[in-house]
Amino acid sequence: MRRGSERFIHDLGLGLSRLGHRPGLITSHPGARQVSLEEGLEVIRNFRPRGARAQVGLRGVYLTHLPASRRALRDRDPAIGHALYPTDGLVVNRWARGGGGPAVFSVMGLPDSAALRARPLWRAIIGRALRGADAAVALSARAAGRIDDLFGVECRVIYPGVDLDSFRRSAERTPAPTIFCPADVHDPRKRVGLLVSAFELLRAEYPEATLVLSRPQPGAPPFDTAQTRGV
Repeated sequence: MRRGSERFIHDLGLGLSRLGHRPGLITSHPGARQVSLEEGLEVIRNFRPRGARAQVGLRGVYLTHLPASRRALRDRDPAIGHALYPTDGLVVNRWARGGGGPAVFSVMGLPDSAALRARPLWRAIIGRALRGADAAVALSARAAGRIDDLFGVECRVIYPGVDLDSFRRSAERTPAPTIFCPADVHDPRKRVGLLVSAFELLRAEYPEATLVLSRPQPGAPPFDTAQTRGV
């Protein structure tokens, strides 16, 4: 639980549990249904069947778990429903309209305008999840502004917490400033190209600085950094 949405969910659930609440996570996986208690968080893993037809052309988007998620949410009947994935947002919104508690949808990351233009159905799903929620949340002011531009929805900005204990120095600092970026260099959401451009400006002041990037995924084209020293 150290990256992305998984870390966000873990930290939120752990914090609520420590405050005396009974948080629960409804998710899915390819195996049989499982229910477990993990660090004070009840985790319900529903079976997610395969089915290309049910994906209605949305590759890489989970849809087949939604009926089971809706049943689990109805049975658990929490005080509030909080979705972190657009299709789950539709389920939570419907539960809220049917007599459940308030619906919250948190957008993980920064929406990519070009990617959404290429996937109009996915954009429509995100828009419905946002507009149907009682409250929408973004992780930064930048993300909130982008969401407002694309969907006309004003988000509340709640910055994710940082566990400083996880970033305590465990070795001596290198003499030269070193930046490590483990993100996929070809993922447009990570904007690694922007990082490389900014690094060029940094090198003007710190010529010995180094930027370490991850290798491209197998089969992916090379990521050209030949013109940037120190990468």
